[in-house]
Amino acid sequence: MCNTDNTTTQTSTLSDEIINLAHEFGGDCFNTFSHDDIDELLVDDALSDNDIIDLTLDLTVDRVVRLKGDNDEEEKSTPLTGKLIQGLQLCSKLENHFLINDPNSERASKLQRELHVWIS
Repeated sequence: MCNTDNTTTQTSTLSDEIINLAHEFGGDCFNTFSHDDIDELLVDDALSDNDIIDLTLDLTVDRVVRLKGDNDEEEKSTPLTGKLIQGLQLCSKLENHFLINDPNSERASKLQRELHVWIS
């Protein structure tokens, strides 16, 4: 017997977490991110692992540059080294592995949040 109320609550909670993360990242697209945006993304084709890694790297680079905004221009434009990019790709793969394979979605979400805190 399915418990649709529990599933709806979990989906709503997850959507709220996604929106909060988007607002934390900020930027033109993420400041106004809403439930409608999530619904639109859900009907699109699924992202490949490479798409997810690229998006994660883009967001991480943007966030690193924004966090260094108080420093001079030279430091803001310093590119990530190959080893750092490789490490971020490994973090993304680790995150995806647990999100896909961990039967405990709460634990997987917690790992995802902690990983994002750690790499920021």
